Amino acid sequence: MPAACPPGSQDSVFLRDLRRVATYVRDGENLVLNLQIDSGNMVFSPQPAASLTGAPWRVQSVNNGHGGVASVVQGTPLSATFGEDRIVSGETGCNTYRGPYTYSGETISFGSLITTRRACLSEAANAQEQAFLAALAASTRVELSPDRLNLRDSGGATQVVMVR
Repeated sequence: MPAACPPGSQDSVFLRDLRRVATYVRDGENLVLNLQIDSGNMVFSPQPAASLTGAPWRVQSVNNGHGGVASVVQGTPLSATFGEDRIVSGETGCNTYRGPYTYSGETISFGSLITTRRACLSEAANAQEQAFLAALAASTRVELSPDRLNLRDSGGATQVVMVR
């Protein structure tokens, strides 16, 4: 069954314009498709390279330790910033954390993470914090794109899903 595009999608315009390509040219790293009868161009640029380091990642969901992946509890931001110095730091929803990590290809591991010791405002936030720290510790595999990071365990189970 073909996938349906969401309402307001430009899919039909895109496909129509592809059929109207007369010539193409490379402009630096861009591919420029020139449409017939001087009716415009379509310009395609390469995506930026995916990088674990740099801007912080915002956690969307965490393995809850009970066979499921749960969304982040409202009002409890979870994050991770991976430094070039091989130190990861961020927020657990209740506290901040910091510790070493190793990353190579599609594998990752975390060393002992230290956290501040503020009390969580709810039992749900406390459970989420514990699940998040356990999920990081269990993570061994990385799936990385420019705007999405999935951490999985050695069996392939999702541990943490993050976005930029």
